[in-house]
Amino acid sequence: IDLARWQSLAASDPGGEQLVDGLNREFMHGSMSANVRGHILNAVLAVDQANSLKRAQTAIYLVTTSPQFQVQR
Repeated sequence: IDLARWQSLAASDPGGEQLVDGLNREFMHGSMSANVRGHILNAVLAVDQANSLKRAQTAIYLVTTSPQFQVQR
């Protein structure tokens, strides 16, 4: 899986919000709840900002394993 797009976004977004919002649009069609968004954003921010690949992987993993994503599929 090519994560270059998401890694680039994570590298240019120190607050993580653009990354999480982008994944929300792409994977969940904008239906992510504020609660889930907050939890994913906190997890992304817990990853060192210098490790943009790990930030992207963490965000994608959490979005795609969230109950809301499972229902949306």
